[in-house]
Amino acid sequence: MRLASKKGMTLLEVIIASFFVAFLLTASINLLSRVYMGILASQLKTYSFNLATEHLEMMKSFNFGALKVTPDSMLPYEPLSNLESSNNPWGNPADPDNIEMMGGVPMRVYKIVQFAEETQDGSIIPKKQSEMRYDADKNLKMLKVIVTYPFTHDTETITKRTEFMSYISESESSFGGCTIRGRVQKRDKSTGRPDPPGFAARVWVYIEGFPQYTTRVDTSNTDGGYRGYYTINNIMPGTYRIYAQGDGYDRGEYAGNPLTITIDDVEINGINIVTPQSNNYTIAGNIYDPDGNPVSPLGYSKIEIRANDGMSSTVTVNSSGQYEITNVDSDGRTITVTAVFSKESSNETFYGQYLNIPHTGGNNYNITLAIAADFGMVSVFAKDARDRSSPIPGMNLILVDSATNTVPANGYGVTDGGGSHTFMNIPPGNYSVSGALAYWSPEKGDPFRNVAVTPFTEDVVLYFFPTGDISGTITEVITNLPPDKTINVSAFSSGQKVAETTTNVSTGYYLLENVHVSPYNRVRIYVDGSVFDYHNPSNGTLDGVVVNHMATTTDQNFSIIMAYKEISGSIRIDFGQGETLINEGVMIVAQPTSNTVSPHVYSLDNSSAVYRAQNPLRRRQYPAYGMMSKRNGTYTISVPMGTNYDIYAYYSRIEYSSTDPSDTGTLQKYYKKLSSVAPGAASQNFSGAWTPY
Repeated sequence: MRLASKKGMTLLEVIIASFFVAFLLTASINLLSRVYMGILASQLKTYSFNLATEHLEMMKSFNFGALKVTPDSMLPYEPLSNLESSNNPWGNPADPDNIEMMGGVPMRVYKIVQFAEETQDGSIIPKKQSEMRYDADKNLKMLKVIVTYPFTHDTETITKRTEFMSYISESESSFGGCTIRGRVQKRDKSTGRPDPPGFAARVWVYIEGFPQYTTRVDTSNTDGGYRGYYTINNIMPGTYRIYAQGDGYDRGEYAGNPLTITIDDVEINGINIVTPQSNNYTIAGNIYDPDGNPVSPLGYSKIEIRANDGMSSTVTVNSSGQYEITNVDSDGRTITVTAVFSKESSNETFYGQYLNIPHTGGNNYNITLAIAADFGMVSVFAKDARDRSSPIPGMNLILVDSATNTVPANGYGVTDGGGSHTFMNIPPGNYSVSGALAYWSPEKGDPFRNVAVTPFTEDVVLYFFPTGDISGTITEVITNLPPDKTINVSAFSSGQKVAETTTNVSTGYYLLENVHVSPYNRVRIYVDGSVFDYHNPSNGTLDGVVVNHMATTTDQNFSIIMAYKEISGSIRIDFGQGETLINEGVMIVAQPTSNTVSPHVYSLDNSSAVYRAQNPLRRRQYPAYGMMSKRNGTYTISVPMGTNYDIYAYYSRIEYSSTDPSDTGTLQKYYKKLSSVAPGAASQNFSGAWTPY
């Protein structure tokens, strides 16, 4: 029988064995590491997937108009740093407040919204706003959410991303409305046939009583076959009268008026309008100098002859002193023609007028000039600030002398159908001109424009935004009542504050007036952080508030919550035998120091009806906050910020006059008051003798 050797392993065998063990251990660790990194990568991908999906679904829940379009200045959005700006309407993704932590990893959420158009081959292409025609159908938007996060592997950190995209059309939004299309033409005076508008003519389609639908007719194409078309989107179900009107275009009604749009109507084409033959006419005559001789253009450095119809062009004279003004539109009223000549040799200004020309026009409206020692004129145009061209009729204008702060005799006017008015016979000098009309707001806040009036003043253009109003209420959530202090409320359009107001203390109601017509307005409230905190919305801001012209957007409501701090201390009482810590129930009541009536005065058996009443109004006028003390002889009471409080402690016990078991005892009630205690104060201790009541 052979015995097994008890000889140990050699050094070489130990080294070899150690090598294999280390190899197997390293492989296992690497395997485990790779498994872990794979699990982590999968988790982070799931987190980013869920986060992107959540944000995309949130965006899709928005009203179409509330989906704020990414500014052109941030496009293209690659690199994503282009979107990391405070001007991003969806917030700066790099702002620490906007970075979301998922699984301990910071994730940035980038949101992009662009208008989109469908091509002839069915492809959908996102567009910059500058690439969209002003009359394009902006009823489709691309929504994209990109989530990025850092991932470290083998000491190398890379940025990973998850990307989701969707499209939403306006018809998918609630009450998307109907789209109507058609063409506007004018009946020719001589042939009677309908002709398209001239190149760059200014013509608009109106829906009577609904100014928000006003649309300019497309006259930008040099080919007349493509001019005169229009589109109006998002018309709500109802019955409407549609008409067209513009410079040189009398009002023309749609032949099928009234047009009825039902809830099932998505698109109605062929709403064509032919305006009647124009009532334009011609005024002609001769211009004579002060000596009665026909005026020749030679020798004059500048000549202007114009009618005050607001539409016709300024003309001059021929060599025989004759003038002719065509396309005069009087709207049935009489016309004044003004002539102003500046003589080159003497630097003198000559002026003349022909008044009360009938609206039929004609020849021989002759004007004799006189030296104008104190004459100036200026034409003022009121236009829509959105397209910089649409006229605003009915704008009330005023011209104020800057030196005397007075209005000259002819310093008042109203813009005509073409949005213009000419101030005549104004003494030359420095003036300020302004306009005012309900539901129109000056572009830059200050309605006044400075102008130096001369005989040949350059035209002045005033731009205004159409406006509407925003209203709502602010409620304190704990009391479900309006806050007892006024709250400042502001409205912003395109990042600029355009309106501000304060709430009504009694009702919590606010009304912001003259807010720009837009689907992207912001309403913000401002609270005193020492008294209130924001509740809903949590940042005190409502975005995407839609405002329509001459209408009030209601129910833009906020809730706030009182800001509270604690007052605390201990409770002791001295019955003549030294202070004793009270670890039994003590009622603590805090009320504003301004209320000088003690809480125990209010009782159902009080002789005064005033102090028996406990209605909501009185509770609001005299608020109080109560709690029971702790069993360790201390108290902590939470009170709203903004005022100091008187703190009352109430304690009652049965006191006996003898040790006789038949002695039923007497109920004794005591209270103690601490005056004018600030919220947040500690060590507000009750001690010493208390007052019976």
